[in-house]
Amino acid sequence: MALPRYKKLPHISVQKILLGDGSLNRALLREIIFNQPQEKRWLNSLLHPMIHQETQRQLATIDAPYALWVVPLLIENGLTQRAQRVLVVDVDPEVQLQRTMARDGVSREQAANILAAQATRSQRLAYADDIIENSGSPETIAPRVGLTASSLSRSGGSDPTGSTTMSDTSTTVLFEHPLNEKMRTWATN
Repeated sequence: MALPRYKKLPHISVQKILLGDGSLNRALLREIIFNQPQEKRWLNSLLHPMIHQETQRQLATIDAPYALWVVPLLIENGLTQRAQRVLVVDVDPEVQLQRTMARDGVSREQAANILAAQATRSQRLAYADDIIENSGSPETIAPRVGLTASSLSRSGGSDPTGSTTMSDTSTTVLFEHPLNEKMRTWATN
């Protein structure tokens, strides 16, 4: 999402939620989301339509047999019906807790609260058509993502058993959540 859209947040001081480089102050947003439910509802009602619009715009530009749409809180926000398949990147709960603490610089209690606000592991796995296990090091996930991307590419993004096959391609598109403001491609050969 472009920076000017953040100026549509009248309830929350723009100066407080933006860092000097123009990026979001995620620590402050996390504080607001977990401690001010009315602000969280208001923020979600503002951001979700903008995110949906940007998602549709970017998906319309993709020239590939499929797109991997990476969505934080896919299940929690009721978005599973918008996907043909759900790929869950699964992780051991303790590893997830440790990674959350390291990524966000928060205490164990704060990290546990963040994770408690999300779908449980069993809920995520219940929606999964495909699963990539991610409890290892960052270096071990890339080959598994590559294998999954190759499988999806060969099947055209449909059921990897090949019930509907589109032509093979050497590049697939990985679409990240619009708030991440980036799109990447994975080479599959």
